[in-house]
Amino acid sequence: MKPIKITIHSFSGQLTNPDKITIVAYGKMAKRFDKYYAVYEETSLTGMEGTKTTIKWDENSVTILRTGTYNNRQEYIVGYPCESVYATPYLTIPIKSTTTVVEVKKHQEIWNLHVEYELEVGQETNGRIILDIVIEEDASSEY
Repeated sequence: MKPIKITIHSFSGQLTNPDKITIVAYGKMAKRFDKYYAVYEETSLTGMEGTKTTIKWDENSVTILRTGTYNNRQEYIVGYPCESVYATPYLTIPIKSTTTVVEVKKHQEIWNLHVEYELEVGQETNGRIILDIVIEEDASSEY
């Protein structure tokens, strides 16, 4: 597995004045068959300490899988509604996402994953979410 640096930019809410969150993590990446996998441990900065996050992608889809303290699986495929459960130590929340955009690009050793989707939490619309995920090899990583 290759050491990597992962930068995740998340935009939610109104497009004119979105809530923005940026997370930087270090982990490992591998290719298996026609899919790529990036794995990293969440920290206390994200509020999900004790959780391993796996990002799996190919040219048409992105999947984010969390296991540990927090558990969830979200698949992002254009036009495909994904219903799942977000399980925390305190409660379980049904969520549904309907993906409108998935763009996967690679330039040299840097992957850019762009996902846009509509989110429902419980039975309530939570708005539009945009994820920009940059995955790059990182020779200075501890792995």
